Amino acid sequence: MAQNRIKGKSMKIYNEYRTKELNEKDIDFEKGYLRADKILIARHEAVSFQRGRSAKEIAEELKAQGIGIEIGYDGKPYRIIKDSEKYGREVEAIEDEPDTPAKGAWNEEEEIQVYILYTEEELEEHRLSALRSRRAPLLEAFDKWEKAVLRGRESDDIAVMEWYKRMLDLDELAFESIPLRIQYYVG
Repeated sequence: MAQNRIKGKSMKIYNEYRTKELNEKDIDFEKGYLRADKILIARHEAVSFQRGRSAKEIAEELKAQGIGIEIGYDGKPYRIIKDSEKYGREVEAIEDEPDTPAKGAWNEEEEIQVYILYTEEELEEHRLSALRSRRAPLLEAFDKWEKAVLRGRESDDIAVMEWYKRMLDLDELAFESIPLRIQYYVG
C-alpha cells in the first residue's frame, strides 16, 4: 500500500472518497495531488468518574473471593501466587488503583492522505502553465532577435513573426518548429 512518511510515521493514502487504500502505482502526480485528512477508526463513549481503590481494599476483595493474601514486612498487601514448603511463597504486590477521570465522548481518528484527481480545468491550466514556462526563454530569444533587427544586424523575417504569433497563442506546434534565427539566441 502507498505510504507517506510524516514526522517518522507512515501515512496511508486513500482515494478521494476514502473507500479504498491506494498502492504507489495508483498515484500519478501529473493527474492529481495529495491532501492531508483523517479517517474515523472508532467512536468512544463518554466515561464517568470512577474512584480508585486502595491496595488494602483490593486485598480485602480478593480475600473474600478465597484468594490468599499476605501482609508483608513493609505493611503492604501481597497476593499469594504459589505456596510451597520446599521453595517458599511466590507473591505479587497489590498496587493502588488510581482514580479514572471523567472523559467526554470522542472519536479516534488516523491521519491519512487523500489522493485527489485534478479537474479537467485544472489539468488544462497545468498544461498551459508548463507551456508558458517553456515559452519564456524562447520569447527572450525573440526579443534579442528583434533588437538585432532594429540595429540592422539581422533582417526582418515574416516566418519568424508568424512563429512569434503562434508562440503567443501557446500553439504547441510552435515549440516543434523554432526558427533557426531564434534558436541562435536561445540560452
